[in-house]
Amino acid sequence: MKDFELIKRLWKKHRFGIIPKSVKVSARKYELNSYWTVNMANLKMYRMFMKGYHPQILKEKYFQLIKHPKESK
Repeated sequence: MKDFELIKRLWKKHRFGIIPKSVKVSARKYELNSYWTVNMANLKMYRMFMKGYHPQILKEKYFQLIKHPKESK
């Protein structure tokens, strides 16, 4: 949720665009969850964040929606 807050604050002062370079990101979440599941969970978290839910509630809900690599070991 820190990402949402950071982007919200930055967006007020700067506009974002697409950079013409590649970036590497972790795919661990997608190894145990479908693309759809991860994106729907992210959307739900964003909406809850914007409605002002407490960060602990957001964390608990996210862990309910997404299987995490550390849990599967």
